[in-house]
Amino acid sequence: MRFVLGLVLVTVAGLSAPITARAENLICTITTSDNNGWLPRTALFFLDAERKSAAVLNEITLSKSREPLKARFKLRRDGTYQVDWNVPRLGTSQGPRVTARYFAVFTADRTSVNIKARISSAINAPSGTGGCAVLDQKTLDQMKSKG
Repeated sequence: MRFVLGLVLVTVAGLSAPITARAENLICTITTSDNNGWLPRTALFFLDAERKSAAVLNEITLSKSREPLKARFKLRRDGTYQVDWNVPRLGTSQGPRVTARYFAVFTADRTSVNIKARISSAINAPSGTGGCAVLDQKTLDQMKSKG
């Protein structure tokens, strides 16, 4: 929980653009059976449907940048959002660096997410699901009190 709170506070403090009412800023807790570390346990998503833009930050993207990574955003016909992003040159303990491509699909009400990773040169695609909450001052205060 401390990692998550630190991640949120550093991110919110360091964002070049403020958290706005127009954008949906979500924090998602992801459950997965993947034990290899390919999927994040917690992720922050900054979604702006009006501008068709997205960014993501989690413990994996932090290995490449302290800023949220830009992601591709797609509003699907059924009202769900699809966000996908690449994390290049991830180190592995068993060989050369690989690129991971991530796909997240949010329910229409943005309360849950399905996430999948496609790892270059890997057969399996780890996946997980999670619940999401709006990242606002109330959420931050609740996290601080737990933290």
